[in-house]
Amino acid sequence: MTSIIESQVEAVRRQVGSERAICGSSGGVDSAVAAALVHKAVGTSSPACTSTPG
Repeated sequence: MTSIIESQVEAVRRQVGSERAICGSSGGVDSAVAAALVHKAVGTSSPACTSTPG
């Protein structure tokens, strides 16, 4: 059985492919989890990340 983390990481990898990705974060829990999943999926190949709290 595949975990939700593994399935979402794979979904991000399929969508990004060999391209670069930008991850935006509002500073909340949801966007922090999304940023962690993106980082796990693409690693340091797409290091651009921005935070816009508020």
